[in-house]
Amino acid sequence: IPVVSSFACFLICNAFDQIRMSIAYPKMNVKMVGSHAGISIGEDGASQMGIEDVALSTALPHVVTIVPADAVSAGKATRAMLEHNGPVYLRCGRIEVPEVYGADAPFTIGKANTLKDGKDATIIANGLMVGIALDAAALLAKEGVTVRVLDMHTVKPVDEEAIVAAAKETGRIVVAEEHLMAGGLGSIVASVVARTTPVPMEFVNVGDTYGESGDPMGLLEKYGLTAEAIVGAVKKVRSR
Repeated sequence: IPVVSSFACFLICNAFDQIRMSIAYPKMNVKMVGSHAGISIGEDGASQMGIEDVALSTALPHVVTIVPADAVSAGKATRAMLEHNGPVYLRCGRIEVPEVYGADAPFTIGKANTLKDGKDATIIANGLMVGIALDAAALLAKEGVTVRVLDMHTVKPVDEEAIVAAAKETGRIVVAEEHLMAGGLGSIVASVVARTTPVPMEFVNVGDTYGESGDPMGLLEKYGLTAEAIVGAVKKVRSR
């Protein structure tokens, strides 16, 4: 089984046409691992920050796209990737993140994990934003607001059933991701919601801009990828 790895921006952006014609189109059983994704790689700067990669990979027919939340889920995602017959893109970060999963945690391609339940809204996140979403849920709980937190580790195929259930049962959705506003998890979730169960939505992401060189945590704060930003989005979506 061929497994190729490079920085996410080099792998997906630089080799996009080769991936398109030599892997996606013929449905080759090739596994692609993009490391150093997102703005949290820090000092390396915009040229090496993969923030368009999810949009590009999910645009390719037949390509499964996975964004694990921590080391445990990354290991489980790697096994699932190798067992899957077909092209897969696995997106990984650089910095250490809190472990949100135990060793016995489930991982199934296309099946979101519910990490916390609540009735006032749902936060759908992936990658390092999952841990941050849990922090936001804890802050909201102090104010009497309970939220469901979904780890949507598989962006394609996305878990439509979990999204529809969240829309029906909590009535509001916030999507948090370390990616551009366009074409990522938020766009895919919004497409499902609009087609099946329209509800108010808000989005926490990098926006429509490139990052810059800096301290990883400082960059996350500057670009609004924080628990406080998610709390603000939940409050905003609840007011609509």
